[in-house]
Amino acid sequence: YIVILLYKYSFSPFILYSVLSYITSLISFILKSVVMLDLKLTQYFFKLIAPVFTITIISFFMISDITIFVSSFLLFHVLINIISSNLYHRFWSHKQLTLSKPIEYFACYMGLFSMIGSPLSYALLHRWHHRHTDTEKDMHSPIHGRFTAFIGWYFKPSPSIPIMVVKDLMRPEYNYLTHATKYQLPIIYITLCIVGLLSVNVLSALLLAMCVSFLLEMFVNAFAHDPITKSAKDVKILAWIKLGTYHLQHHLYPNKVNKDDPGYYLVKLLNKK
Repeated sequence: YIVILLYKYSFSPFILYSVLSYITSLISFILKSVVMLDLKLTQYFFKLIAPVFTITIISFFMISDITIFVSSFLLFHVLINIISSNLYHRFWSHKQLTLSKPIEYFACYMGLFSMIGSPLSYALLHRWHHRHTDTEKDMHSPIHGRFTAFIGWYFKPSPSIPIMVVKDLMRPEYNYLTHATKYQLPIIYITLCIVGLLSVNVLSALLLAMCVSFLLEMFVNAFAHDPITKSAKDVKILAWIKLGTYHLQHHLYPNKVNKDDPGYYLVKLLNKK
C-alpha cells in the first residue's frame, strides 16, 4: 500500500527506493531482535554464571601477588559494577542521562562482565519488572520467595515479554546492542582468556569483581522489595555500595535522579548534557 501510494502521487524513484530500504531494514532489524532477545535464563546460568563462580574459586589458589590482586579488583569493581552496571540501569533502562558514544560503548562492553545480560536484554527485563512490580508477572519478586528472587528465577521458564518494551533501543543508533546480545558469551570468555595469559592475579580480580557485581544485583532483587506490602523498600547499604538508587524512591520516580540519590554525582559526572 505504501508503494502504491508513493507511486500514485509521483514521488521520485530515489524517495521510493529510500522509503522501501528503510522499511525493509526496520522489519529485518525487528525480526533479528526478537530472536536475539530470547532470554534463555537457565542456559545463561549454566553457560556463564556457574562456570565463572567455579573458575573464580579455583583461581584464588593461584594468586601470587596480593597487591596486584586487590588493586585490580577495586579497579574492576568500579568499572563493572559502579559505572557500567549502573549505566545499564540508569541509561539504557531509564534514560536518566545522556552519554557520549565512547562511554556508551565502553559501558556496554564492561557491563557484560556483571553477568546480568546485555543492555538490551537487561532493559527488557527491568522495564517489565517496573511495569509489573511484585505481581505474578514479576519473575524475580520476593513474593515468590527469597530464594526465587535471588537466584531461583533463572530456573523458571523465561517470560514472554513484548519486544516493543524496548522499542527505543531498536533504533539504528543502537545496532551495537544486538551484537552485544548475540555475542556476549564469546566476548566475555575471549577477554578472560586474554587477561589470564597476561596475569593470573588480574584474572582472579576480574572474576571476583564479576561475581560480586552479580551477587549485589541479586541482593537488590531479593531484599529491596517487601513480599508482605508488595512494594519496593530502601536498603541503604546496597544503594551506597553500588552508588545506585534508593529503591522505594526509584520505583516512585524511575526516570528521575534526586540529589539525595547515592549515585547523583556519578550521573552528573557522566552526563553528556
